[in-house]
Amino acid sequence: MSKLRRRVETTAYMGVVMPDSSMASVRATLRYNPNDPFTVHLCLHLDYEDILWPLAYTLLKAGIKKEARSGGVKIWPCGSGYIALALPYSDGYRMLEVHHGVLDDFLKDVYQVVTGEDESGRFASVVDEAIARLSPPIEE
Repeated sequence: MSKLRRRVETTAYMGVVMPDSSMASVRATLRYNPNDPFTVHLCLHLDYEDILWPLAYTLLKAGIKKEARSGGVKIWPCGSGYIALALPYSDGYRMLEVHHGVLDDFLKDVYQVVTGEDESGRFASVVDEAIARLSPPIEE
């Protein structure tokens, strides 16, 4: 019987670099769902709408230690205990800053949910399950 794995969610304030280079604070939520094991969703809660970005879990993990990129997303430590995120947006990029501790604690909670399975192990089991569903049983 498989273990019931919970979702992980944390809400914090992030700094957003505005077009005039000033900094604004916005409430943001990071979410991890074990049914989508490779993705973390970042949701910015604005007054008029929520904006959702799917981010690779492994990108966030790498980006808290050194610069990491995937597609149009870039994440890197930016000094003073903060992590910077450059996210593609309709008119270019949005630059965000989040306290290192917020992201690190979130990723530690996600790791506990994964409980010993790394991403490659989870991927292998997902592939094995898909192949088993698609393939007829082998008769000896």
